Amino acid sequence: MKTLTALLKKTLILMLLFAVTGLTLKQNSTVAQVPDCSGAMMYALFNDSTGSGTNAPSQIRSVNYVTGATGPLVGGVTYLIQKAGSGGPYYGSAGLGLDPVNKHFFVVTQMSNGIPKDIIDINPVGGAMTVVFSTPIVVTGNIPDILSNYHFVKLAISPGGIGYAIGVHRDTTLGSFTSAKCNPLISFTTCGGAPSVNCSTVKLLGYLSNSVQMTTNYRLFNGDIAFDNAGNLYFLTVGFARVASNGRYTDARLFRISAANIPSAVGTGQIPLSLIADYNGLDSTVVNGIAFNMLGQMFFSTRTFNGPQNPAPGNPTYNNVIFRSTSPGVVTPLAGFTNPTPGYSMADLASCNFPSGVLSDVKLVLNGWNESGTAKLKWEVNMNNQVAYYELQGSVNGNDFESVARINPSNINSAAASYSYTDVKVGVEKVKYYRIKEVIPGGTNYYSNIIKINFGSKVQLLNKPNPNPFNSQFDLRLEMKSAGTVALRLRNQAGALVYQRNINAGAGENKLTVSGLSHLSKGVYVVEITVDEEVIREKLIKQ
Repeated sequence: MKTLTALLKKTLILMLLFAVTGLTLKQNSTVAQVPDCSGAMMYALFNDSTGSGTNAPSQIRSVNYVTGATGPLVGGVTYLIQKAGSGGPYYGSAGLGLDPVNKHFFVVTQMSNGIPKDIIDINPVGGAMTVVFSTPIVVTGNIPDILSNYHFVKLAISPGGIGYAIGVHRDTTLGSFTSAKCNPLISFTTCGGAPSVNCSTVKLLGYLSNSVQMTTNYRLFNGDIAFDNAGNLYFLTVGFARVASNGRYTDARLFRISAANIPSAVGTGQIPLSLIADYNGLDSTVVNGIAFNMLGQMFFSTRTFNGPQNPAPGNPTYNNVIFRSTSPGVVTPLAGFTNPTPGYSMADLASCNFPSGVLSDVKLVLNGWNESGTAKLKWEVNMNNQVAYYELQGSVNGNDFESVARINPSNINSAAASYSYTDVKVGVEKVKYYRIKEVIPGGTNYYSNIIKINFGSKVQLLNKPNPNPFNSQFDLRLEMKSAGTVALRLRNQAGALVYQRNINAGAGENKLTVSGLSHLSKGVYVVEITVDEEVIREKLIKQ
């Protein structure tokens, strides 16, 4: 009798809580599950896809990376995630994130344009749901544009416990939206282990670079995001296009947003992306979620259609499939995974695993520097015996690349190889960007990191700070046009100065070590390298 009374009290408390927040939780059992961050599990969000229109709860379940087996309902409950709109309630979420610090899940409600979207904290221990933020319908200080006009389907929590989401404008035409403002990147605080209503601070950080969208806002339409241990953000997206008056999913591509290019302050500028690989095996699917395991392998949740998209009449049926990728551009189905509940569709993936290397089976690393007005370029590979050719590509804006040179592989019996090339035709540009395209027979293309070479600057950073993440120290390699004083400053995420030092550097290459940092708290820092009035900034993570 005491057990029954306690259960009834718990149920009554939950009912009162969700009556206040406007959210509903469907209690199935008293089981509570803390998410596993040991590297064995990822987590999947499932929505009711029967189209019942009412009482359509969502599920969160673990998925084993190796076997594909799904676990029981996380927390032993289902979650009724809904938001009222002009066409009636919208059910479910297309975004799922997992906070590695507090082990809470985060979802974003989905609905049409002009209606606020709720960011919801889900505590799996007890099943409490809290709306920590609603997008405003007017311009505010941290949000200089109206985020309620976007649909936030891409969500992830960083290693440091900061939330990020990417939105998309849902109209099939640009309308009042320019192509430069179709994909906002926002950050949000996760409020700690005891969230309250509207406790989160949300910032609009900028918009994903529109040049990769190739004249349409739907080139970066569907997909998801996930972080590695260094704070780089990976973005698998599937384009969307109007084909014969029908909306159809098209090209699948993997991008990376460097940690150094993720703003920390409010802004509306363009955020550059680097193309990593084309995922032709995921073309014309609906990619909903991505997650990492600790080996750096990627997992994609998809809907694969049983027939052509948008046939007449109606739509084809589909299957939920999880794909595994161990090298860029290559996928295989995760054997053993089956949809656990008939009538439900997998909407997203999330994990609390942040690998040090991503898709590390493929090595394609480019370095370069300014040498007497020419671009000296070197790259290292580990698939040399499988490559058809290398293409050096250049750009004046970091987004639109053109071919500079084609280099045939040498020593083709060796997998590991190093190459160099000097671009003497740099033109009159003060800055130029480079990357390597690695072409594999059969149509698979891999892309290197993008490097920036300054031809008019007094100082150039020859490579990224290393190691990153760092513990007590990190190294920098600088190219000085002439001898001078280098001012080094390190700031925390709030902008406070935590380290400073002036160094006399000579003309040419200089290796500098920043040490004595073990006392710093874990988190994100920015190193500033200043020569006269020229400043270089790089983001680092203290582990």
